[in-house]
Amino acid sequence: MKAVKRPVYNGYKEEYMTGREIIEKFSNAYERFGKHHERITAYKMDWAYKPRIKPEKTYRVFINDVFCGIFDNDTDESLYFFGYTMVPPPWAKEGKKPPKPNYCSAYIDKTVYRYIDDDIVEIVEKEPFQVICDENGVITTDLVLLKYLYDFRFIKRFPVMITKKALVSMATFKPLSKEEFVNLDGLGEGTYRVCGEEFIKAIRSYVNYCENNSEKSEIENK
Repeated sequence: MKAVKRPVYNGYKEEYMTGREIIEKFSNAYERFGKHHERITAYKMDWAYKPRIKPEKTYRVFINDVFCGIFDNDTDESLYFFGYTMVPPPWAKEGKKPPKPNYCSAYIDKTVYRYIDDDIVEIVEKEPFQVICDENGVITTDLVLLKYLYDFRFIKRFPVMITKKALVSMATFKPLSKEEFVNLDGLGEGTYRVCGEEFIKAIRSYVNYCENNSEKSEIENK
C-alpha cells in the first residue's frame, strides 16, 4: 500500500524524475553545506555518495533554485535534501574528486603540545613527510596546515589511525564537506564517522583565519 503523500512545500516545484534524470540534471551542480548552507564544495556533486538513487527508478522531487528534496515515490520516505548551485565557486576544482597526487619529500617543523600536570610543554622537531607536488615539482601541500593538523591529531588522540598520508591529503585539498573528506587518500567513510567533522571544523577554522588575515593585509596595504 502506497503512503499518503505530503503536500508540495511552499516555494518548491514538484517533479517526478528517474534517477538518471536527477543525476543528469545535477551533473554540473556544486553542493551547498554548513548550518545555513552558506558554503559550497570545491568539486561537482558525486552521486556515488548518494547510493539510494537508482537510475531506472522514479522519484518525487521538490526543487527550487537553491534546494532539492528527493523522496521515494512509493513510500514518500525522504531520501536526500541538499542545497546546490549551478555556478562554479572561485575555488572550484576539476572533476568530482581530487586527482591522484604526486608525492615528493619535504621536512616540516612540527610543534607538538603535550599536556603534563596542566602545563603545556612545547617540543619542536623536524620530520620528513611525503607531501604532494604539482607536475613541476612545486609543493602544493600547505605545510603550515600540515603542522597544525599533526598537532591536532596528537592532542585529540582519536580512536582511529590517522596516517601521514591522510594528514598530507587534508593539508593539500582542505576538505570542507563529507564528500570532499571521504574522497581523499588515506581517508574514507570509517574515518569520517569517527573524527571527520572535527577535522573539517579545524580546517575550516584555519581557512577562515587565513582569509581574514589576507583581507586585513590588503586593507592595510592600501
